[in-house]
Amino acid sequence: FVAFANDVQQILDWIEKHGDAFLQKNLAVGIGKSLRQAKKLDKMHTDFEMAIKNTKTNAENLIAAADNMYNEQIQQQKLAQTN
Repeated sequence: FVAFANDVQQILDWIEKHGDAFLQKNLAVGIGKSLRQAKKLDKMHTDFEMAIKNTKTNAENLIAAADNMYNEQIQQQKLAQTN
């Protein structure tokens, strides 16, 4: 459970540190002021999109792990009640 909680915190920290910062920084710059800037922003967005997809996959894996831990606990409780 401790490892699970640490993994969840890492995902939340990543979103706070990188996701919010990316959005704020790029909104402040002014989108599309020049072709060069637009291309740079497009590449940054593509890189960010890949990182977000990895983070989403990690979050989905953690949700599945949480479901498994919960189901195992329920099964153990049922076994304990029958014994």
